[in-house]
Order: sequence, then C-alpha cells, then structure tokens
Amino acid sequence: MKNFSVQNNLIEGDLKRKAEHNLRRMNSELYDAEHCFKDSSYLWYGDWEGRTILSLVRLWQVLKRKPRNLDAIIAALDSHLNTDGYFGAVLDEHSINEQQLAGNSWVLRGLCEYYRMTRDASIFQKIVRIVENLYLPVQKHLGTYPLTVPATVLGEKSGGIIKSYQNWQISSDIGCFFIALDGLSDAYAITQDPRLKELIEALAKINFSIDKVGNNYQTHATLTCARGILRMYRLTGKEEYLAYVIKTFALYTSCGMSFAFGNFNWFNRGEWTEPCAIVDSMMLADELYCITGNREYLSLMHKIYYNAFVFAQRDNGGFGCDSCVKSDQPYLMPDMREFYEAYWCCTMRAAEGFYTVARSQWKEQDGCIYCCFYNPSKFVADGINIALETKYPNGSEVRVVVHADRETTFKFYIPQNTSEIRCSLQGYELKEGYICCKVRGEEKFILSFVQDIRREYVTENAYRIFCGERLLGTLEFDGAEKLSDRFTAIPFEGKELYPVLDLSLLTFDELKQVKQKLLFRDGENR
Repeated sequence: MKNFSVQNNLIEGDLKRKAEHNLRRMNSELYDAEHCFKDSSYLWYGDWEGRTILSLVRLWQVLKRKPRNLDAIIAALDSHLNTDGYFGAVLDEHSINEQQLAGNSWVLRGLCEYYRMTRDASIFQKIVRIVENLYLPVQKHLGTYPLTVPATVLGEKSGGIIKSYQNWQISSDIGCFFIALDGLSDAYAITQDPRLKELIEALAKINFSIDKVGNNYQTHATLTCARGILRMYRLTGKEEYLAYVIKTFALYTSCGMSFAFGNFNWFNRGEWTEPCAIVDSMMLADELYCITGNREYLSLMHKIYYNAFVFAQRDNGGFGCDSCVKSDQPYLMPDMREFYEAYWCCTMRAAEGFYTVARSQWKEQDGCIYCCFYNPSKFVADGINIALETKYPNGSEVRVVVHADRETTFKFYIPQNTSEIRCSLQGYELKEGYICCKVRGEEKFILSFVQDIRREYVTENAYRIFCGERLLGTLEFDGAEKLSDRFTAIPFEGKELYPVLDLSLLTFDELKQVKQKLLFRDGENR
C-alpha cells in the first residue's frame, strides 16, 4: 500500500484550520531570516534552522502556498554555514558533539524536502557537502560512541551537553546522535552515495545493540532513528530494518507512551510529553500500516492525533509539552512549568504532523483507493475525483462524491469502537474493517456509523473511556462550564464527559487552567 502525494489532496475543515494556525506562528519573526539563525552560544547547531526549513516546506506542501519567509531563509544559508558547509564549528574528531550531528540532520531533512519541491541544483550540492564534510568522517569513530549512559544523567526540556566520553560530547537528550539516521537516510534517497549507505548501515548496527529502556533513551531520538531505518527498509528492502522498527515501535507503545497516547520524554521518566515524539509516532504508525496492512497501526495513528497531537496545540498556533497520563497521574494538563510553548522544536515539528495526516488520508493498493482519515477534502488523481465532507469525529456521517473514469474499488476505514455501519450506495460490503464499494462514473453517497462508548482497562482496576477512537474525560477546573459552547458533553454512567480538548480553541487564560481526568478506577467517585 502506498500514500498518494499530498499534492493530490486539498484539505479543508479542522485540519486546515489547525495547519493554518501553525503557519501563522511559523510566519512570526521568531522564524524569519533575521532571527532563525543562531550564534555559537546555541549549542544545537543547525537544529533550529533545519527544523524551521522543514516546517515551512511541509506547510507549503500541505496548504499549497509558500510561506513568506522560506525563500529569504534559503537565500541567507551560505552566510551562516561554516567553511565546510554546515552549522557549528568545523568538526573536531577529538571532540565530536552529538548535538551538532543531530541538529544538522534536521538541516538535511529540510534541504531534501526543499530540493524535492524545487529541484534547485545548489541545494543538492549543499546536501552533498554536509554529508561529505560532517558525517562521513565520523564513521571511523563509531566504535568509541558510548553504548551505555549513567542512570544519573537527567535532562530538561531543552537538552544540553552534560559529559565527555573518549572523543564524544554526550547530550542529556540521550541517544540524540541517532537522530542523524533520519537526515542521512533522506540524503541517501536523493544522492544514492554508496559511502553514505555504508555509514548508515554501520550506524544502524550500533543502534540495534543498545538497550533503549535500560539506558533511558529519549523517545524522540528513538522514534526519529526508527523512521530513518524504516526509510532504509523502503530503499533497500532489508527485512532486518523492518523487523527492528516493528520491535522498537512496540517497545515504545508499551514502555514510552502515556495512557493518553502522548510520549514519555525519556523511557522510565514520564514527566512531560514532547510533540516532536508525538509526531514521530504518528508518522511511524502510518508507515507501518502502509507496509504491513495491519489496521491496528492505523487506529493507533488516529488515537495519537485526536488525543495527543490535538491537545498539544496552543492558542498561538505553536505546540507545547503536556502532562503524562499514567497510573499515578490521571490528568491531562498543559505543562506550564518554565515554558508555555516548545517554540525551539515542537512548534516546528508540528508541520510534519499535519503533513502526515493530509498525506495519509488517501492511499492506493492494486488499483484500489483507500480512505484512511475522515477530514473534509478534495482529492484528484489519475481519473479519480473525490469530494469528502464530514464533521467527524464530532459527527458520524461522511458525505462522499466520487467520479471515476474507470470502475474502481474504494475502501473506507471503519474506526474502532463503532457500530451500525451503513453506506447509502447499493452493493456495498463490509470487509476486514472497511466499507467497500465499486464506482464507475459519478456517485454520491453517505457513510455513517455510531461511535460507541466503552471502558478499556489498562491495569487490573484502572481504565480509560473511549467514544470511538477519542478518549473521554471529566473537566476538573474552574470555569469549565463556560466551555459548553465550544465542546459538547457526552453523558455516560451518570457523568458529563468530554472528548480530549483542542487547546487551540481556548484563550491563554482558559488554557492554563485545563485539567482533564482521563484515567479512572473501579469504585471511585468520579
């Protein structure tokens, strides 16, 4: 199964609103050419710049218009790169800064996507120089990279260099060196440099041997690395790469994911979520669904989006960290300690979240068209035109207009925890979790289903409540009753429950008070 290009899909509705809200934030002066380039005191060399470029290109792809600040940033690149063509000091092989390798990986990602959009030969040469001068020389030093990290290493929301180990400078964002596999694999997809492939294989082999949970690895670094390795599976067909990603993603969902589908920022340390990793998890879930066809991955992607990603967007369009819902902490709240918004990373990475949802909505396999996400959109590809209108998940009806030049089979995803599934088109069938129908010419029809409410136990006596694929919870903060005009209560077992709130719809003063209980226990008085 493969995704269609996001260029085939014109998004509308709430997804478009949220993406445009994020674009307004990314169009602010914080991310323009005069402010996004950092001096040497900012020790994540290339990180801010690379994430900014990647964000702006992704929003360009999703919203079909170029952000106003992108060209100026690209034009200013040369005046901020070092003499070897990357960010930060020229590589010192006696003191290798893993944050520099992680940060410049985002530069590679941003430039690779910009190159795909523009085919600018000068951008291709920049990609080649970064790989040649920063990354290839590191290969001979991989044997000295530490495979274990002392348990005393603790970082904050913005990591920093905290120790030296032989010829490596190690970050509190444990394992961030392996973020480089994302940028390097993307660069390999474009350059096909066999030396780069050899480096990637060596780096992946080392990563395979590391105990991520035992070493408290950062989940964002772990998942970003996994995305790079999954890209290499796509490029090479090596089954060991796919097996590793499936295993690692299962490890993450069991040991690094909160009960509200956000992440623990580190394994074994569930203090706050990080939307960067939330986006990574959505991207992996979508890719694994495409590769394996396992609908559990698709359902998980929906749950991550509606329960973790949506909650993380702030009133200014940026994204911030939230509480981790876990056995001893049942509340979902914005984490307002120190920072209201993770403007240095998560606000930028959100664009890949919007891109992932927009691209994943329509897929193809053996001539069959799959609809995998219910958001209003207009889709056009090779003799197929589709217009989809819906208020899902705030409603359970989907209106579809299809024009197909040839007889085409369409399969519409049936969300988990739904019943009374209907289609107004004659001859439809329900097969393996999809509403299936064949269309030639033009047809108008309605899909409908009921989103059931049910408990799901996560421990012996603790449970979550789902309505379809959204979590329900009680609002436990002053002023919650004033939100009834924006959010609809759902009665269940004598209580007024609400789907996880979309914080982007609240004011700052409202947002900072939000406290939503999502984990309940038998016998307690909710």
